[in-house]
Parts: sequence; structure tokens; C-alpha cells
Amino acid sequence: MADLVKSLRQAGIAKHKAGEFKAALALYARAMAFAPDDAETLTNMGVILRQTKQFHEALALQRRAIGIAPENRAIRVNCANILEDTGHHDEAADLRRSLLEDEPNSSPNQALLARSLRNAGRVDEARALLDTYLAGDDPGPELRLEHGILQLSCGHYAEGFRHYLARREAKLVDLPEVNLPRWTGQPLKEKRVLFLPEQGMGDTINFVRFLPYLKERGAEVHLITRPPMHRLLQTLPEADAVLSEPVKGAGYHYWTSGLDVPVDYFHFRDDVPPPLRPTPPQDSRKRAGMFTAAHADRFKVGCVWHGAEGYDRNAMRSMPHGLMRELAEVPGVQLFSLYKGPALDAYLADGSAATMLDTASTDRDLADCGAMIEAMDLIVTIDTVTAHIAGALGKPVWNLLHWEPFWLYGPRGDTTPWYDTMRLFRQTTPFDWSDVMAEVRRDLTKLAAEFARERST
Repeated sequence: MADLVKSLRQAGIAKHKAGEFKAALALYARAMAFAPDDAETLTNMGVILRQTKQFHEALALQRRAIGIAPENRAIRVNCANILEDTGHHDEAADLRRSLLEDEPNSSPNQALLARSLRNAGRVDEARALLDTYLAGDDPGPELRLEHGILQLSCGHYAEGFRHYLARREAKLVDLPEVNLPRWTGQPLKEKRVLFLPEQGMGDTINFVRFLPYLKERGAEVHLITRPPMHRLLQTLPEADAVLSEPVKGAGYHYWTSGLDVPVDYFHFRDDVPPPLRPTPPQDSRKRAGMFTAAHADRFKVGCVWHGAEGYDRNAMRSMPHGLMRELAEVPGVQLFSLYKGPALDAYLADGSAATMLDTASTDRDLADCGAMIEAMDLIVTIDTVTAHIAGALGKPVWNLLHWEPFWLYGPRGDTTPWYDTMRLFRQTTPFDWSDVMAEVRRDLTKLAAEFARERST
């Protein structure tokens, strides 16, 4: 029987490695039928469930596995990972410490422990650990990156961005495929610089605010954008050119990105520069007007409940569309969906589009999205590119943050120095949006009532 279980498990592992998760789970299930307490099969099943975003089910299996084989290193790693994903950061930290006892000089494990402590709100403890680890011989890029993220989240931007440079060495992002030196503070008078996108489109919207700094240094700056962003940003006066790709033979001297320029900027300055305000084109504004013309007497709220699937924390930051749809019950409010993507299927299937009007499924690009944002009285959104566009446009925006938010928003508080018109709502219990949405509904009710009073006078 043991040989049969081992054979089934190994066959499952082969399918698992090939990315055939359904087949792997079926083989693991057959093994479990003969050996329900086989810890290796349990943990492998848990890994697949984590990979397929079934976090609570994955956690249950990993807890079973570690209960059976608490000394198994692979199981402890898998259990720590899913504990982190589900917000059990103190438990994850305990497991990370036990793993470090086996490999005390492992930079990746040291960084993971610091991350768990930071996410648990134990910032001073995380900082003290990082200071100790970074003082050692040749600290790895994972440590420097985690130190950068912690400093950034605390608003220590000079040190934070400097250490955040380790993100490429740590393989968080890849180097761009350009045969140019990276700008690291060299004189820029009469130099031509490629300003490249990095990470998400929201990051591009946010960090183009550093374009004027390059211009002040004397550079000619060519901003490279992804296609969905091109029309929205093409009229930015701070860029000498807004392009989809570099111009061949243009004689560029350096490349940089919006997450590299702050290294130099915050070396000399303390203030966060204001965002650059894009200008949606007139045809996009005309389109937005067609959607909103019949709702002049209503308080118009643009909503986004789901983010891009490619983001590894999308399942954490997103919410069921029905929670957002309930805001339509607030008197005087008209909701508009600004979401475009695969989660539209469920939204359309249950009739939510009758109360949260679909304006985004036919968006051509982010210029159309920007024009709709302009036409709203308020934006209520999870943390996605919509939040950044609204902040850049100076539109009131309520950004609903999951329990482990992006460093930009810090560990606490309802404001951010990066966007003056943004208010932060923070989730306190992982995957539970009830408190956040109750607060949003209460405050939206007040806003809509004020809007109605002003229109009646």
C-alpha cells in the first residue's frame, strides 16, 4: 500500500510540475483515499490550492500537514507561505524563525521573517532585525529590498528608494531591454533620457510626477507608455515626447524609470512632488457625457471592485461586486461601474448592471476611464489604476485597502502624501470587507445628502 501511495503522489507531483493542477489534484486525492494522513500529499494539495487562489482551503490542508509532520521543513515553508497570504502574520513569523534556526545565514529567509513582522504591525522589531542582518557579511538583495519596502512604508523615502533598487537583483522586476546606461545622478544638461514604465499602470500614473525633476536638471525626456495609457498621457507638457516605444537613432544617453528617479530626488529633497494631471481627450469626454447626461441630479459614484488578474495580490485586494452594488441603496446616489475585465461576467449575470451602470466594458483605453472619472462626483475603488488616475485628476477618491496594502499608503491613517484628494479605508480583518463597506456607506449617505441640499437651494 505504501508503494501505491508513493507512486500516486509522484505521479501527482509530475502533473503538478507540468502545471496540470486538475490532474495533479485527482492523483493526490487517490493517494489520500489510501493514506488520509500522508503529510506530503496534504501539503502538495495545499500548494496547488494556494496557486489557484483557494486560500482558506489551502490553509486548512497545510495546518493538517504540519500537525502530522511538524519537523518537515518543506511543510513548514508551505504553511508559513499560506499563513502569510491569509493574514496570520504572527504565526507565519514563528514558523519563519524556526526555519532560520536550520539556515541562520539565509538572506531570503531573514527577509521573509522581517516581512512577516512588518505585516503583523511589529515594525520596530522588523527594523531591528533588518539592521542586524544588513550589518552582516554580504547581505542578499532580498534583505535590502525588504529594508527598502519597510522604510518606504514608514515615509523614509531617501533610504527606502535607495534600498528598493535591490528589486531587480532580487528578481522582483527585470531590467529593461535597452542598450543604454541607467541614470544614477549624472549631469543631465542637454542629455536625452528614456523614462520607462515599470510594474503596474497605476505605478506609471503615480511616478510620472518625477518627470519635472529631470527637466529641471536639463534633460530632454521621452516618456514610454503602454498602449492603454498612451492617449491619457500623450498631452503631458512635462514630457518632450510620449511614445509607445523608443525612437531608433534618437541618440538617447540614459534610461530611467519612475521608481529610480526618486533615489536622486529624495537625496536632495524631502517633499513629495504633486502628481501630474493628465488631460483626457475630447472624444473621451464626449463619450463620458453621454453616459452621465441623464443623471445630473444624482450624486455620481464611479466604482471598481476587482483588479487586474496578473497582480499576485489581486485576490486579496478585490471584493465581490455585490458589496459595491449595495451602495446603490443610498438615497440620491447613482453608481457607475468603471471596471473592465473577467469579473464582469458575474456582475452582468446577476443584473447588477441595472443599478451599477456599466460604462467601462466598452472602454477603448484609460483615456476613456479618465474621462469617466472626471464626470463623477466621487470614486470608490479598491487599490488599482483607477485610484491613481482619480488622484492624479484631483477627483475625490475613496481607496479601499486590503489588510496588507502597498507601501505607498503606510501602515495606518486615512491620508497619503502622494494624493491630496485620496481618503484611505483600511480593512482590519483579512478577506472581510464588512466594516469597510459599512463605513463607506455611512459617509456616502452624508455626502449624498449634502449634495441634495446644495442642489435644492
